[in-house]
Amino acid sequence: MMMDRQSRVASRDQLRAWSRSPGARLIAGLLLAVSILFLCATGLVMVQGGTWTRVFCLPCPRRYLAGSLGAWFGWYFILRGVHNTAQEWGLFFKRAVLVVLSVGMTLLTMEISLRVMLARQERMNSIENLMAVCKARKPSRVIGSHQLLSIIAPSDDPFLMFELQKNMDKEFGGYRVRTNAEGLRSNREYPKAKGAHTVRIVGVGDSGLWGWDVEQGQDTLTVLESN
Repeated sequence: MMMDRQSRVASRDQLRAWSRSPGARLIAGLLLAVSILFLCATGLVMVQGGTWTRVFCLPCPRRYLAGSLGAWFGWYFILRGVHNTAQEWGLFFKRAVLVVLSVGMTLLTMEISLRVMLARQERMNSIENLMAVCKARKPSRVIGSHQLLSIIAPSDDPFLMFELQKNMDKEFGGYRVRTNAEGLRSNREYPKAKGAHTVRIVGVGDSGLWGWDVEQGQDTLTVLESN
């Protein structure tokens, strides 16, 4: 038993001596860099996934988050952990549990709040609510940068629920939207009678074809017409 204890003490002393070497500090620095990289990549993908998924490929962000915590623990263990006493390790784990519980409660509160807010926003932005507000001519209470109610109107066509407002010139989602007398997104009027040597193309599609988040004159049909 005495030899085993002396052996453990000798191994611990060797590990502590190694932790002060340049090689150990280099490894600790690399672990810290990996931890920060994984944490930043995971955070960017979670917050703005559409943009940063082109830079970082994270099929399972939770694994990278766990890897970030593991790399950080390795950095801590090399530089300080090997010098901790049993009491200091106990205090470390108590603080770690407190941090995990605090972060968990914060994230849970944020998740519940976001779900409540998004559910309310979805109800207010529903087509049924939009049409009811249009028909009642009530002030718009739509939440968000893309207030659809500000550019549509109920349609007299029995096959259409709504259509673009006519002769409109407004900002929608940060982009200019203009319509002609027929309610088409265009800077010009089109005669109903087709002229000679004229080819007309009808575009039937969704908001992408219409030009969602696209500046006036850069939607699909306008670009096709100009070419």
